[in-house]
Amino acid sequence: MINIPEHITLTKSRDKLYILTNTITQSYVKVGEFELQFLSKLYINDESIDDSFTEEQRQYLYENYKKLGFLSEEDSYSLIKKKSKSDLSRIYLFRKDPTEFFRNNKWLYKGKHIPLVLILMGLVVIFAAELFISNIKNWTNSINLTDINFTIVISMYLLILITIFFHELAHAVTCYYFGGKVKEVGIMLLYMNPSFYCDVSSIYLFNKKLHRLLVLLAGVLSQVFLSSVAIIIGYFMYLNGLKIDIIIYYIAFNIINVLLNLSPVIKLDGYWILVQLTDITNLREKSFKYVLSYTKDKYKPYRISLLGKEKFLFFSYGVIGIFGTYLIWIYSAYLIGKITYNYLGYWGNSIFIAWIIVLIIHIAKRIKKYSILLNQDIIYK
Repeated sequence: MINIPEHITLTKSRDKLYILTNTITQSYVKVGEFELQFLSKLYINDESIDDSFTEEQRQYLYENYKKLGFLSEEDSYSLIKKKSKSDLSRIYLFRKDPTEFFRNNKWLYKGKHIPLVLILMGLVVIFAAELFISNIKNWTNSINLTDINFTIVISMYLLILITIFFHELAHAVTCYYFGGKVKEVGIMLLYMNPSFYCDVSSIYLFNKKLHRLLVLLAGVLSQVFLSSVAIIIGYFMYLNGLKIDIIIYYIAFNIINVLLNLSPVIKLDGYWILVQLTDITNLREKSFKYVLSYTKDKYKPYRISLLGKEKFLFFSYGVIGIFGTYLIWIYSAYLIGKITYNYLGYWGNSIFIAWIIVLIIHIAKRIKKYSILLNQDIIYK
């Protein structure tokens, strides 16, 4: 009989594994039968020897269960308090549990009106696509980049904030529509750029892959809809002789933003979609570890333990992910250097150099982290 802590729920996974959910931290982990039995033994203090694992493997499992707060509620509450803001790629500015909001606004994701709303939205997109294809040439010829002024810049900034807000709201609403929950929403600096975010990790409990993919695609689909509304508004403005520069800029932003969002290089929608399509959790971490394993002979056992398909995927994504991520960092350093020099002169160079040092320290920490994980994986395997 399996005995697990009260704050841990157990769900049978689609691939004959189990998903353990920490209901306090809302973290999830996928385990096999033996790992589940080991957790049960830890919980009831069963000290009998488990021949399924070596002593090192048992220690590895114990440390990871404890790190995730799976062994006690006290550990789980401590994890919530210690949520780090020190990861340079993601600095959290504001966090909120939206459970009460969605409990009080079920009309957003429940009711007979939902299919009708989706049909109407689809018709709007189709109508707008036809207008866009028919008028794009005339519209683009009517704008002049030299006419960009402060009002347009501020208006675009506000439109972008509203768009990103609805992007994240679409993720959350779709998640609730399929029976999931959103444990956290907020604002963060993503590679030093302000961004809204929405934690829909509960989709891992969904049995249907299509539902998981639709939750992940909901954000970009909301942008397609908002762009469609903008196209229709722009069409009538153009007919009445009004300038539509900001409409064109807004549509261009959405096109670029959707493409960037669907790129799997960093952990945006495209990455999580790739995770679902490949059925490989922690794809980024595993890929970076695989690439790192080529740096030392002692890591060779890790590579040998993988399947041919996994090796190809980990190497391909690892190389693309590493170069893509650090190109983003280099670009951020360039922007910071340019902006600080323009406003602070030579003092700006000091800020630029300090930022480069911070980046180097960040990279060194990441390499150390993956080296430790790689050593642990070799022990566990």
